[in-house]
Amino acid sequence: MIKTFIACLGRSYASAPSSYLSNFAGVQTTPLDNLVRVSTSETGGKFTSVGVFVNAGSAFETAENNGVSNLIANIAENETDVESGVTLSTYINREQIGIVAHATSGSAAAVKSLKSAMNAIAEGKGIERQKTRILNSLGDLDLTSPSVVYDHLHSVAFQGTPLSHPLTGTTSSISGLTGPSVSEFFKTHFTGNRVVVAGAGNVDHAALLDAANNSFSHLQGNAEFDFGRLPEAEYTGSMVSVRDDDVTPVTIAIAMKGLSHSHKDYFTLKVIEKIIGNWNRQYGSSRESSLPFTNNVQEEGLSTASALHTFNLSYHATGLFGVLATTSRDTVEDLSYHVFKEFNRIASTVTSTEVNRAKQKLKRELLSVSYGDSLSLCKDVGLQTARIGRYISPAEIGVRIDEITRSCVSNLAGEILTDQCPAIAATGSTIYLPDYNQMRGWTYWNRL
Repeated sequence: MIKTFIACLGRSYASAPSSYLSNFAGVQTTPLDNLVRVSTSETGGKFTSVGVFVNAGSAFETAENNGVSNLIANIAENETDVESGVTLSTYINREQIGIVAHATSGSAAAVKSLKSAMNAIAEGKGIERQKTRILNSLGDLDLTSPSVVYDHLHSVAFQGTPLSHPLTGTTSSISGLTGPSVSEFFKTHFTGNRVVVAGAGNVDHAALLDAANNSFSHLQGNAEFDFGRLPEAEYTGSMVSVRDDDVTPVTIAIAMKGLSHSHKDYFTLKVIEKIIGNWNRQYGSSRESSLPFTNNVQEEGLSTASALHTFNLSYHATGLFGVLATTSRDTVEDLSYHVFKEFNRIASTVTSTEVNRAKQKLKRELLSVSYGDSLSLCKDVGLQTARIGRYISPAEIGVRIDEITRSCVSNLAGEILTDQCPAIAATGSTIYLPDYNQMRGWTYWNRL
């Protein structure tokens, strides 16, 4: 039975439209004695995907061991044994690490590969080789690449907190990592209460539960590390500009404080994300798009903009919402103005047609994961269980999105996207980047 609280309407639901329930296998979750949670979706098929997802990432690191989560992911992925028919892949963000085994030979072989990867991490296996690879990749990073801009954005938006740390670490912090420091991070962060074992595809819950118990029951249930010592991720509106006039384009990220994964308006903000949308010049420059923001950018003659991407980054207790754009130095001011203009427009004059169109697009994207391939579903189940403690079913997703109205969207946009201090990061030839106070003034409309 589904009991979903719809925040903007203040109603609860005990049932959902049956159309959202068709053919979904459901998710079963069982905790082990050491608090490791085992979640499975038995969708069948030829392939089996099993992953270990851990609440660990750069947000749980210090300045000294920054980058250890990324190093751990590299060590794990290096344990792929092609001959076993199991492929290992890794996923990392600022709050989670995921190690996924994709197999054709069942969950037992997948768990065996995951156990091998976990042992390699605990031992710090091949650490110097992986450090060299990471240091080389850091040296090859482009100043205007999205990952670099996002790191700068987090450094100002959450300054003085662990969430400000670069996702992959710095040259000095990576160089200082040792086998003992990796093993210590593994011991304190890879504990039962922070670990989820997720499976999807040709997987049996009882069999995976037994395999997980045999392979991961040795993990300590609770961490001895005092996570309460880590500072809260307090948001600070501010700006950083990394100017290099030899780099012709400008990449700019304009963000407002967003919402956490568990926030009551999480899906409403996802709808706003779809209303603003994405655009890339390589895919054509038609002005008949259904997205007002990208149409306005083109109609104002800002065709030198090469890409616009709306991002919605949610974390445990906070988030960042905004637009990442690549443009020329001559149009960065006008483009920045149009971003804030769009935020204000949604808060005041967004239409029901736009909202309904965005809702349909969001449902297609989110529901396609639940009915997609085993690898995508495994990742979705593991991350959701690690983040909020459960998997949001297709039925609940459908109900929560259906009940979002134009008023829900405009009210939320007015609350978090207007008259607030933005966080801004820009790299490249930023000579014509507007002053921060000027952009702060664009966050609201003066009305007579």
